[in-house]
Amino acid sequence: MFTFITHLDVSYNRFTALPVNCTKCRELVSLNISNNRIQSLPADLGECLPNLTELIVAHNVLRSLPASIGCMVGLQSLDASHNQLQELGELGAIIAKELTCLTLLNLEGNGVRDISEELVAEGGKGGQSLLRFLRQREGVSEDAIGRGASAPDIDDLTEAELAKLQLVQPADVVTLQSLSSCTVEALVTCTAHMGGYTFVVQSTGCVSVWAGEFVRSGIEVCPGRIHCILADTDMCKLWFGGADGFLYSSLVLENGEMQDAKKHKGHSDAIMCITKTGNVIVTGSADETLRVWDNEKGKCRKTVKLGTMPRCVARKRDCMWVGGQQSISRFDLKTWKLKDQMDGHHISLAFQGCGGNIFVSSSDKSLKFSRQRPPSAGRSSL
Repeated sequence: MFTFITHLDVSYNRFTALPVNCTKCRELVSLNISNNRIQSLPADLGECLPNLTELIVAHNVLRSLPASIGCMVGLQSLDASHNQLQELGELGAIIAKELTCLTLLNLEGNGVRDISEELVAEGGKGGQSLLRFLRQREGVSEDAIGRGASAPDIDDLTEAELAKLQLVQPADVVTLQSLSSCTVEALVTCTAHMGGYTFVVQSTGCVSVWAGEFVRSGIEVCPGRIHCILADTDMCKLWFGGADGFLYSSLVLENGEMQDAKKHKGHSDAIMCITKTGNVIVTGSADETLRVWDNEKGKCRKTVKLGTMPRCVARKRDCMWVGGQQSISRFDLKTWKLKDQMDGHHISLAFQGCGGNIFVSSSDKSLKFSRQRPPSAGRSSL
């Protein structure tokens, strides 16, 4: 293990504990262990890694964070979102008082409720980070934030909003220092990442498995083009939408090897988009329907008629959003009935929900968004 490395990313693996050698890298300034199954962190983590400026532990099953994080006096960014945290305990006071460099704190997707008025009122950038978290957390009123708390400056609020869009840092300081080039046999139509491996889909219907810059293996999934891919990390399975209208699935072993693909019949035309919600897979097809599939057995549970070809599907809260030829539709996830539509956009390609806003990108070279949630019935315009 190279103890002098400064950046370490072991995300998207199946670790249940932090690899022992990680704590020996005392020169680390950035550590990303997100999207694993880690249940706890070493009590002396902060003492072992005192130089960290960025710590990302999101999407694990952590129930607590070690108080020794307070030893990371230069920590600027702490992302512990989507874990099982119920309280910060001693660490809350440490964040407010001692982490004076902290400008980004993400605790979204947890049940943390023990941030008190006195704690926030400690001030400093650590206290301001706690304040931003309280303001962003659903269901917390302004009175619960603390009247004596100092407000963060405009730059801090801007960075907090950018964090919601999942940007690593403001766009004006992002640079690409070098890009490596690899040659593949055919046009790449889509890619997915799971378990430390990248799955590259080619227009021939073949999928190759990459570890870094090297190809490990590959299989033919279907005889024709694949339009979309979905990595189901819960089931260790890949889903593919074929141009022939079939949905394909393949289990992925721990070494990245793909098992022979299974074929699931349902659509009568090409599958254009795919997403997952709960324990079901949702596909949109050129046959102008959505189909809802069981993600374990691959059986079609329901068919939803659209009347237009869907270009993208995505879940937002309790609704499924569908981008079509001339409109964007919103369906109730329980009944799959149409709730409302928004008109006024060309072919919708992708959209991302951020807070109450809906952003829509289009092939007409525009980006539009709705500042408010659509009405409960009827149609509105972007």
